[in-house]
Amino acid sequence: MREYSFIHSKPNEEMLIERLNEYIRLKQAVRINLEKSEGVIELSFRILEKGNTVILIVTSEREALEMYLNMREYSDEVFNLPAHDILPFEMVESSIKERTKRITTLFNLYKRKKGVYITSLEGALQKTAHPKSFSNMSMKIKVGNRITEEFFEKLKEFGYERVETVREIGEFARRGFIIDVFSPFHENPMRLELLDDEIVDIRSFDLRTQRSISKKQEFLVLPVHEYVLNGENLKIFEREIEDLKRRFPDFSEFLDRLILNPINLDALSGIFHQPNACLVEYIERIEQTTLLIKNPYKSLKNFYDHQEAIMDLYGKRFFSYMYHRFSKADPERLLRSDISKIFITHQNEEIPFEYHKEFTIDSHKKKYRVHMKKLPAFFKSQTESLEDWEELRTGDYVVHKDYGIGKFLGIKKITNQFGTREYFELLYANDVKLYVPVERMHRLHRYIGNIEGIKLGNLSNTRQWQKTKQKARKEIERKVRELLKIYALRLEITKKPSLGDQELESKFFDSFPHVETEDQLRVIEEILDDMADIRPMDRLLCGDSGAGKTEVAMRAAFRAVVSGKQVAFLVPTTVLAKQHYSNFKDRMERFGVKIEFLDRLKTEKETEQILKGLKNGTIDIIIGTHRLLSNDVKFRNLGLIIVDEEQRFGVIQKEKLKKHRISVDVLSLSATPIPRTLYMSLSGIRDISLIETLPPGRIPVEVIVSRYDYRIVKTAILREISRGGQVFYIHNRVKDLDKIYLKLKEMFSDLKIGVIHGQMNKKRFDTVMSDFYDGKLDVLLSTTIVENGVDIPNANTLIVDDAHRYGLAQLYQIRGRVGRSDRRAFAYFLYPSNEKLTKEALERLKAIKEFGKPGGGFKLSLKDMEIRGIGNVLGFEQHGHIDSIGLFMYREILKDVLRKYRGEKEFSEEEQNIIDVELEGFHMDVLIPQGYITDSLERMKIYRRIAETKSWGDIEDIERELEDRFGKIPKSVSNLLDYAKIRVFASKYGIVKIKLENKSTLKLNFKNKNLAEKFHNVIKIGTMLDRQLIIYNFHPKNSTKRLLEIFEKEVLDCSTQ
Repeated sequence: MREYSFIHSKPNEEMLIERLNEYIRLKQAVRINLEKSEGVIELSFRILEKGNTVILIVTSEREALEMYLNMREYSDEVFNLPAHDILPFEMVESSIKERTKRITTLFNLYKRKKGVYITSLEGALQKTAHPKSFSNMSMKIKVGNRITEEFFEKLKEFGYERVETVREIGEFARRGFIIDVFSPFHENPMRLELLDDEIVDIRSFDLRTQRSISKKQEFLVLPVHEYVLNGENLKIFEREIEDLKRRFPDFSEFLDRLILNPINLDALSGIFHQPNACLVEYIERIEQTTLLIKNPYKSLKNFYDHQEAIMDLYGKRFFSYMYHRFSKADPERLLRSDISKIFITHQNEEIPFEYHKEFTIDSHKKKYRVHMKKLPAFFKSQTESLEDWEELRTGDYVVHKDYGIGKFLGIKKITNQFGTREYFELLYANDVKLYVPVERMHRLHRYIGNIEGIKLGNLSNTRQWQKTKQKARKEIERKVRELLKIYALRLEITKKPSLGDQELESKFFDSFPHVETEDQLRVIEEILDDMADIRPMDRLLCGDSGAGKTEVAMRAAFRAVVSGKQVAFLVPTTVLAKQHYSNFKDRMERFGVKIEFLDRLKTEKETEQILKGLKNGTIDIIIGTHRLLSNDVKFRNLGLIIVDEEQRFGVIQKEKLKKHRISVDVLSLSATPIPRTLYMSLSGIRDISLIETLPPGRIPVEVIVSRYDYRIVKTAILREISRGGQVFYIHNRVKDLDKIYLKLKEMFSDLKIGVIHGQMNKKRFDTVMSDFYDGKLDVLLSTTIVENGVDIPNANTLIVDDAHRYGLAQLYQIRGRVGRSDRRAFAYFLYPSNEKLTKEALERLKAIKEFGKPGGGFKLSLKDMEIRGIGNVLGFEQHGHIDSIGLFMYREILKDVLRKYRGEKEFSEEEQNIIDVELEGFHMDVLIPQGYITDSLERMKIYRRIAETKSWGDIEDIERELEDRFGKIPKSVSNLLDYAKIRVFASKYGIVKIKLENKSTLKLNFKNKNLAEKFHNVIKIGTMLDRQLIIYNFHPKNSTKRLLEIFEKEVLDCSTQ
C-alpha cells in the first residue's frame, strides 16, 4: 500500500482517527466537512487500518467507478458494487463485466472480507439474493475431486453456457477428459484434466492462445447472474409473472416478452429470491462496519430523480409496485440503519440526518491521476488475421489453387484398404465433385469477393482457370507498376535514422497514465525499429477507435523530436486537431517539446508566427488540418508525418502529401483501412501493424440495429442520463436538426441539448463542443462532423438515425465515438420504420452489428469486399478479373508480381517446404476425430495450421498445444502430424511421391535427379534409379515412424557437418 497523509500534523491525524474510531464503536453518526475527494480516499484507508470494513457511498455511478480506479492503486482490498447498466425492463442484456463485479463483491461481503466497498445509492439498493442464499451459489473445485453430471447441471443453473471454445466469463467447454471453465471470481479461465472422473490437474489458461499458464490446486465457481436458474426459482418467477399479469393486464404483452426472452433478469433478480435483500443485509452481518456517505443530499436527489424518470417511462402504478418489490430497496432503510455512519460533506451543505459530532479537515492540495491496473480480459478481441477469416463453413465458395472456384459441401470421411481419411468435398460445374485430402488444405481458401453471378469452375477444362489467373495477373501487374513508381523510389532513398534518447524516452513512456496493452507495446517496437532504420518508414497502424493509436503516435513523434527532427500531424477536422493538440501538450510540454496547431481559422498574425517557427525549427510538432499542405508551409527538418484517417483527404491533398512522404517517415492511423491503404497493406507494399486488443477494463460497445421507435430513443437517453453520462445523437441533414431538437425536448423538458454542424458560426461551434466536453450538456445533436476522433469518455450512448444512408466504414467510424471509457456503451443504428431498405443497406447494417465488437475494423473492410467486390473496393478498373479469383488468390499472385518487380529470387516449392508429397501403400488413419475436437471451425483451423507448417519445430509446438487443450493425442492425429513432418523433410529434397510396395520396398520419387543424388549422398542407403531411390527390406511395422527415422538421420548428419 502507498503512503498517504491528509492532515499536516501526524499527531493530530492519529488523534482524529482515534476519536473517529470511538464514535464508530458507539455507532454514533459523525459529520466531516471535507472538500476534496483525495481526502475521502485517505480517510477510508485510515478507517480500514483500524479493522473496520468501509462501505463508501458516493453520489453517482460515474464517481463510484473513478473512486474505485483511484483506490485500487493503493490497495487490492478495494471493491466496486456497480448498479446494473440497464433499466429494469429493458430488452438488453446486462454487461458481463458489471455482473461479474457485483457477484464477486457480494461474495466477498458474504465471506465478511475486510476492505473498502464503493458504490452509489443506486448500486447499494439493487435487490439481490439474500446472504443465506450464497451458500448454494458457489462451488469450490479441488484437485482430487470427482466430476459427475451434477457438476455440469450446476454450471447450467449458475448461468454458464456450454461452448466449443471458452472465450468469455460464464462459458464452459467439455472435450473428453478436458473441461474448461471461466468463473467470474478468477482473472483467467481454468482447465481441468481428468483421469476417468477424477481431477488430476487444474491449470489456468490464456484466452487468446488457449494455452495453459500455471498449475492450481483449487478454484472457485460463482454464478454469472445474481439468481440461480433451478426448478424452485423458475417456479417463483413464473408465479410472480402470472400475478403481475393479473394486476397489470395492460403490461401482459410486455411481460410475455420478458418470459420468452429473459435476457434482462439481473436488474429484476429480486423476483427470484424470497426473501430478497440489498446491501443492508450483507453489511449487518459484518462486525465493525462503517458507512461513509459522500454528499448525502446529492446522493438522495440523484436516486429520486432517476426514479421519477423511470416512472415517467413505465407509468406510476406499474413502476411503484414492480420497482419497489423486485428492483430497489428504500434508501431510508440504509441511511437510517443501525450501522455507524460518517457523512462527508462540503462546509455549508445541509443534510437531512442527525449527527453527534462535526469535524472539518483541510486535506493536502494534491492531485491524483487514474492509473489503470491490468484488469481481467473479459473480452476477446474480434480482430482476426486474414488467415483466420478464411475458415470454411458449409455452403461457402472456395478457391482451389489448381482447379478454381468451387462450393464447399462439407468434410467427408472416406475409408479404403489403406485406412480412414477426411476430405473436403467440393462441388464444381456440371455437379462434378472434387475431394481434397485435409492434409492438402493449404491449396484451398475461402472465396472473398462479390458472389453475385459467380461461376463454378469446370474440372474438365482447367486451362480456363489458368487463363482467368493470367488475366488477373496482367491487371495486378498494371496496378503494381502504378503504385511502385512511388514506393520503389522509397526503397532507393535513405534518410538519417531516428535513434532517439533512451533516458528521455523512458521518462516519457513512464508518464503514460495507463497500462499499455501487449499489442500497443508490440506496435510501438515495430514503429521505433522502422524509424531507427535508414529506409523511410511507411506504416499503417490499424486499430479500433479508443484502442490506443494516439499514444503510439505520441511515442513516434517524441522519438522524432529527441532525434532532432520535426513532426507534422495531419488530421481531417479542426475539432480533432484541437483535441490532439491538447493531448500532446498535456504529455509533452514538461519535456520541453514545442507544439502548435494550424488550421484555416487561425488569424493572419498567428499563422505568420507558426509558419516562421516551422521554418526556423523552433516548433517541434505541428498538428493541423489540410492547411498543413499549403505551399507556404516550410519545415527546417521534417522527419515524421503522421496522418490520421487518410481517407478523409481529397485527391489533390493526397498528391501534395506524396511530395513530402518520399524522404521522411510516414505513419498512417486508421480504424477502418481504406481501399488503397488496405490494398497496399495486403500486398506488402506498405507495412501494417494491428492493435487488436482493447485497453484494460474496456467493454465492447453494445450495438443495436432497429427500426426507429421514439420509445427506443427515450429509453436509450434515460439510461445514459440516469447514470451521469452523455449522449451523441447523429443526424446528417442540417435542415432537420431543429425538428429533432424539439422532439427531444418534448421527451425530456430538462434535457440540456447542444447542436453543431459544419455550417455554423465558428465561435458558437467551439462553445457547444467545449460545453459538451466539460459535461455541461446532456446531448450533442450533430451531423457527422464528430465522426472522426472526438474523444469524450463520459459520452457512452450513440443514436444514429437514417443509418441506412451511411457507408460501412462511416458507420464504423461513427460507432467509435462511444466506448472510450470503462463503462459499457450503447450504439443505436436506427432506420425509418416505413421505408424498404436495399439489399446493400441491409448488408451494411447487419455487418455493423456483427463486427461492432473489439477489433472489427479490419474484418469490416473484408466484409466490404464481399458486399461490393474486391476490384471495386481496391479501385481496379478491370475489377471483374480480380473478383473472378478471390482475395486469397489475388494476394498470392500479387506477392509473386512484387517479387518479380523488386528483382527478388523466386523460391521453388521445395525451398518453401510446400511440396505435396503423395504417400502410397501406407496403412494408417489420417484425421482429427470429431470426438477429439468437436468444434468444426476449430478442427478446420488445426487442419490448416498443420497443412501450412514449414518446420519440424512448428509441428511439435502444435503437438504440445493439442495435448494441452484437448488431451491425449489419438493415433489418427499422430499420423497426421507424422505426415506433416514427412512433407516438411521431403520438400527439402523435392520428393513428390513415397510408395511402399510389397510391405518391404520403399520407393522415393524426386522432382529431379540432382535432388535425388543429393539426398542419397546424405543417407547412404538404398539404390538410385534415375529420379527414384529404392530402399529394400524396409520394415513395414510403424512404417511412417521408420521413414521419419531416415529423415531424422539426414537432419543429424547435416547438423554435425
